[in-house]
Amino acid sequence: MRIRAARDGLSAHAIAGTEVVLFGLDLSEDMATKLRGFGFERTDDESQEIELLRGLKTFAATEPPGHRPGTPISTMMHPVQAFLWGDYDVEPGHDYTYRVVAFGGTPERLEPLAEVMIPVQTERPH
Repeated sequence: MRIRAARDGLSAHAIAGTEVVLFGLDLSEDMATKLRGFGFERTDDESQEIELLRGLKTFAATEPPGHRPGTPISTMMHPVQAFLWGDYDVEPGHDYTYRVVAFGGTPERLEPLAEVMIPVQTERPH
């Protein structure tokens, strides 16, 4: 499945396979100069369970005490600093809704610049 959603200068393109959803992100030029990164939240459309997705990189200024490099941490607190990203923890043939937030501000005080919701259905294996 391929789907695109855009709102307020943020565009998210999702490509869903059976066990992964890949995202390509785009941001208007004026917002890109303020960008700190992107946060991801996933809602399971069946159970309505919301999960803040995690990445591996942190801002040194706000890294939790004792945090070990390579330990997953919320992308809503430590946004992904890339325009390509993937969610590798999905179920085949399942419906999800992703919330993607572009953050500006400082690592100590992140500010949402724009957000978009994108519905995704992963592929069935057969």
